[in-house]
Amino acid sequence: MCYSLCRDLIDTLQQLIFNRSDDRLLTYLSELSELRGTPFVAVKHRDIAQNLGSAREVVSRTIRKLEIEGCIPQTDEEVEIL
Repeated sequence: MCYSLCRDLIDTLQQLIFNRSDDRLLTYLSELSELRGTPFVAVKHRDIAQNLGSAREVVSRTIRKLEIEGCIPQTDEEVEIL
């Protein structure tokens, strides 16, 4: 159990240090989409931020940027992973 927790912490730190927020967000949403078996993911920005170790404002800005770039269409309740 301790090893798993340490591994998760190290992975999170590596992502924070070496990956851009949009890359981390896209990876997270893609993995969540795969896990749920649907291209539509209903998840709150606050929950994404907590899982990525970020601020909700950063997640909201990044999702908006990705939406403008055409990477992820978004409705009021869900995000579509293309």
